[in-house]
Amino acid sequence: KYAFVVAVFQAMKAHPNDTYVDETGFARALTRHGCTAKEAQDFFHQADFKKDRKLDVNELCDALGVESLPFQDPRSFMRLKFALCRACFEQGKNKVGLTAADTFVSTLVRFGASVD
Repeated sequence: KYAFVVAVFQAMKAHPNDTYVDETGFARALTRHGCTAKEAQDFFHQADFKKDRKLDVNELCDALGVESLPFQDPRSFMRLKFALCRACFEQGKNKVGLTAADTFVSTLVRFGASVD
């Protein structure tokens, strides 16, 4: 799961060398994949534990934990998780617009997931 979150996080960063994603980049990535801007912004503010207006990969992982954030609407949290899944899935798309299992797996392996 960690490799999955890292893959999504890498895709959301504005610059490859950044160690964080800002609110704009986070909201932009998730609204493209089914979240509302408000859901993305609400999650960002709750997940930004350091309150520095930057979300690092550890904050994102902590926020996605089962019991970490008290969401008023669990459906919003599920939509956000699905949007993150779709964002990762998009990273593995091939040129004809379909995602082959081996391409998807190799995308996750690049970020530390096991092939199994």
